[in-house]
Amino acid sequence: MNDFEMIDGNGARRTAVMRMLVAALCLWPAAAFAHVESGSAGGFGSGLWHPVSGWDHVLAMVAVGIWGAQLGKPAVWVLPVAFPMMMAFGGMLGLIGVPIPGVEIRLREPFEGSGEVEVRGPNVFGGYWHDAEATSAAFDGEWFRTGDLGRFDDDGFLRLVGRAKEIIVTGGYNVSPLAVERALEECRGVVELAVAAVPDSDLGERVTAFVVARTGMALDELEARLRARAEAELPRYAWPREYRFCESLPRNALGKVERARLGDRQILRD
Repeated sequence: MNDFEMIDGNGARRTAVMRMLVAALCLWPAAAFAHVESGSAGGFGSGLWHPVSGWDHVLAMVAVGIWGAQLGKPAVWVLPVAFPMMMAFGGMLGLIGVPIPGVEIRLREPFEGSGEVEVRGPNVFGGYWHDAEATSAAFDGEWFRTGDLGRFDDDGFLRLVGRAKEIIVTGGYNVSPLAVERALEECRGVVELAVAAVPDSDLGERVTAFVVARTGMALDELEARLRARAEAELPRYAWPREYRFCESLPRNALGKVERARLGDRQILRD
């Protein structure tokens, strides 16, 4: 019996899952959730989300998004009652929420409204075991540097916009891979897509998109469609200079795309 069969057969009322499992649940038919009663609770990792369909039946449960680095968890939370409206209007993108009681959050060196997210509170770890250098690099005084880039919206909610180490510097411009991915991933024919930097002798780094196409999709046609969408949705400096088509994206044990390994992917087309 797999996890989904256990959920369907036993009527689980409490669960905590990773984002990729929530996305998988959205693919199940609504009938599979017929036994879920109003007031059941589901907790899952919030943060760098992308639009998914199927939320109408998953939200039969009261959903609470939880975010925080593994060494300072949980850092913030999302109000359950806000979820249906946020999902209906695409407001889930990057949404984190507000700090839990006792936890403080600030943005380090904010630029144009965004900065590195730092947290302070009793749930944050005290440092790395016997590694003073790593501890010093991870903390700004009492504040833990998460490595996530975020901004506060008009409602005071924290939203993530990317990872500090993943920012692409191309021709003197800073480009967030996440912003490019959001603009392109809904393009018809794309199964999944990730953006990363590739060394460039002229620009320093060039924006490169790694794309998994739907089976049977003509790659030349899909690339033309992606380029047109980039030109319509993104500033010129953020346009991917290259599109590399591959069978899959490299992921770690938590299901997160490993951008550093994207360049190792076997390319389906020269």
